[in-house]
Amino acid sequence: GKVLMRSATAPYSKTLLASIIANDGKDEGKKWAKGVLDNLAIAPKGGDRDQARQMIAGVAPFAVMNTYYIGLLKTSKNPKDREVGNSIGIIFPNQDGRGAHINVSGIAMTASSKNQDAAKKFIADESYDAAYGARPVKRFLQRNMETELAGEIIRGNVKDGDKVIIDSDGNKLIFNV
Repeated sequence: GKVLMRSATAPYSKTLLASIIANDGKDEGKKWAKGVLDNLAIAPKGGDRDQARQMIAGVAPFAVMNTYYIGLLKTSKNPKDREVGNSIGIIFPNQDGRGAHINVSGIAMTASSKNQDAAKKFIADESYDAAYGARPVKRFLQRNMETELAGEIIRGNVKDGDKVIIDSDGNKLIFNV
């Protein structure tokens, strides 16, 4: 095999396959997944930086990974990681078709939010970390929005069809139904 990749259970792997299915159909998604499985150099293990390290170690010539990890490797305090990052090129596949898959983490706020300045400050203070790219934003959303909203649903405070406005008082998020 010539390919290294994270586990199929990793969120990025799932969204990549989902994007292929959404753009090309279920049969093409299965075909792509089987092709990757048939061409794996080793069983998936580790994260994206591990795939890069294994590629440079000669385990396989290609790795499916998020490009921002190359930037993290290039700016690492570890000289060996910087060497790995500087030794890798990037290929954006499917440029004549659906294009390369991109994962995006983000936060949106409506123009009618009552405490926009407090919400922006809270989100920036709680989720920004230059060393880790978008991962802190994703974790912020999971911890502060998804988990809290799930709790509101379980407690019966939010029901199917309810409109929920998430705001901030500057210290925590507030869920208004």
